[in-house]
Amino acid sequence: MCIKYGKSTSFILGCLLMVILGCGEADDGSRSYHVLGTVKYKGKPVPAGRIDFFPDSFKGNQGPSGYATIANGHFSTLEHGKATIGGPHRMVITGLIKPDQASIESDSELLDLSLFPKYESEVDLKETKTIKEITVPLAVTKSGNKAKANRFSLGL
Repeated sequence: MCIKYGKSTSFILGCLLMVILGCGEADDGSRSYHVLGTVKYKGKPVPAGRIDFFPDSFKGNQGPSGYATIANGHFSTLEHGKATIGGPHRMVITGLIKPDQASIESDSELLDLSLFPKYESEVDLKETKTIKEITVPLAVTKSGNKAKANRFSLGL
C-alpha cells in the first residue's frame, strides 16, 4: 500500500523532522540544538546528575543556556532538559552517587551524595544535534583537587 502526500503535507513533515532532530528556536529567537551523549568517571557511567551548557560570553557566544539530567551515564537535552545554541560553551557536570535526586535538601547533603566536585570544562558545540562522550578526569576528586580541571566562576 502506498500513501501519497501533497506538497504541504511533505513540508509539515519536514519541519517536524527538523524539530525532532534538534533544530529549533530558543525563547530569545536564536536557533537551539540538542546535545546528547554519555558521561563516565573512573571508567564507569555516572549514575545520576546534571550537565549544564553555558554559552561562553568571553568568546563572544551569547544566548540561552541548556541542560540535561544524567541517568545511568546518559544525557539528552531532548528527553530530559533544554537545548542550547551552538558555539563555545562552559560545561558544568554534577555527578551523584545515587539516582534519587529528589531527596537532596541542602548543599551539605549534595556534597555527601556527590561522586566528584562540579567538573567544569570548555566545549565547542556545533550548530546541529551534537553527540558528546565525556570522561570526567581523575584529577577531579572528592577532596576538592580541581587543579587539572578547567575552572570557571559561575556562581553555582
